[in-house]
Amino acid sequence: MRNDLEAYSYEMRNNLDDYGSFVNYCDPAIRTTFLGEISETIEWLYADGENAPLNDYEVRIDKFRKIGEAIRNRYRFHEAFPSTVQEYDKLVNKISTKLGENTTLTEESRE
Repeated sequence: MRNDLEAYSYEMRNNLDDYGSFVNYCDPAIRTTFLGEISETIEWLYADGENAPLNDYEVRIDKFRKIGEAIRNRYRFHEAFPSTVQEYDKLVNKISTKLGENTTLTEESRE
């Protein structure tokens, strides 16, 4: 759990820095506070958190995931959306072409 918290903290910090992938998908007010908490947790991991009980790690990572997963999901959505729309448009065009080529369907059936 310690390693998970450490990895998640570094991932979020790196992706939320000024040139990170998640910057545009995080509210600036939340970003500042969230980055502060992440930095504090990273310092804690190498000090008091070195031998902390499992529950301490779980509480921290759960708190981070509540914020971080929403940011990550927005990033993934906006990254995937353009290609999804392109694929949808290709499929609609393909279906329209096939419908136009089919001579056995009535106009009502095509609709």
